[in-house]
Amino acid sequence: MNKQSDIQYRNYKKSDYLSQRKLFELSFPEAIGTSVITDEHYKWKFESFPESIPSYEYVAEESHGANKEIVGYYAALPFSYKISSGERVLGGMVCDVMTHPERRGKGIFSEIGRYATDDLKNKTLGFVIGYPVRPEVIPGHLKVGWKIVQKMPMYVRPLGVSSFLPPSIRFVSKILNPLLRALQFWTNFNLGEYEIQVMDPKKFFELEEYPVFLSQWLLEQKNALIKSIDFLKWRTAAPGAQYYFVTLRSRGVLVGYSLVRPTTLRGIESLAILDFAILKEHYRGSRRLHSSIYQLALSLKKDLVVCISSRQWAKKYRFFSSFYIPTPTVFSLIIKKLSGRVSDEELYISDQWHLFWIDSDDL
Repeated sequence: MNKQSDIQYRNYKKSDYLSQRKLFELSFPEAIGTSVITDEHYKWKFESFPESIPSYEYVAEESHGANKEIVGYYAALPFSYKISSGERVLGGMVCDVMTHPERRGKGIFSEIGRYATDDLKNKTLGFVIGYPVRPEVIPGHLKVGWKIVQKMPMYVRPLGVSSFLPPSIRFVSKILNPLLRALQFWTNFNLGEYEIQVMDPKKFFELEEYPVFLSQWLLEQKNALIKSIDFLKWRTAAPGAQYYFVTLRSRGVLVGYSLVRPTTLRGIESLAILDFAILKEHYRGSRRLHSSIYQLALSLKKDLVVCISSRQWAKKYRFFSSFYIPTPTVFSLIIKKLSGRVSDEELYISDQWHLFWIDSDDL
């Protein structure tokens, strides 16, 4: 157990649960009133993960005489990745890192990160990976050995303005929405001979061909999350969330898919793209998939289609010709190597990675 002043860093215990929940509410006030703050969400995230290896949780505990208080928390989920060498490697997807608002600036963030990643070196993990969006947390990660691998902008495709406007002038959307959609009319042409199907997760999981598609897709990737059926079942079981799979077929054969979720981001009615995966030979089918996602968003009365992506995959998957616009909101892919099983060249070159929202714990 490490000690810094009156702060102790240690592994999380079940008896810490109520304190952890209180700290979560203080650290993420924007989550109050959402499913993310519920007991069900915590249990889904940390107690129902499909890997036989459990999640990892750590706390910073401050002593006040006989009283003790949890003032920091750090967690990692054991995600399985295919790395360019062809090896299957467990990576710790770091999430829910938090420091008590009144204890920030005292080094707790860096020290709990140091303690956690030092402990994780003794596990079976090859590296830890994260996707911070708040610039102020980056220095704390870099201080304990993380590296920034690439930036991932948030891309948006505007469909309407209704939820952007106050109720008193929302009638204006009856004029602006058709104009905005008319600007994108050209995106409906030259989509190729592909078949599309929108289905709920239960129906998607019944597809016997998905494991075949996944195996072929992984062969084409250098570094990629292994999105097995068990993983996808867990990922789409988040409480209070609804998901759709949109499949892309060529002559009846599954050649791509997207996972999307209706949500509200900063008060804007949105359809978020969590995953987008297409076989290399069929990248041209991306626009057909985007067109179908656009139509689904319209049917759900959403004003935006939203996605985070590296710039290289945004280009390969035809984001720009499908009217997506990069925004100033940028996520950072950060990685810290824990094991000699993987090389720097495999981990720290940005072009090696296929990444979307599904690789994080968001949405």
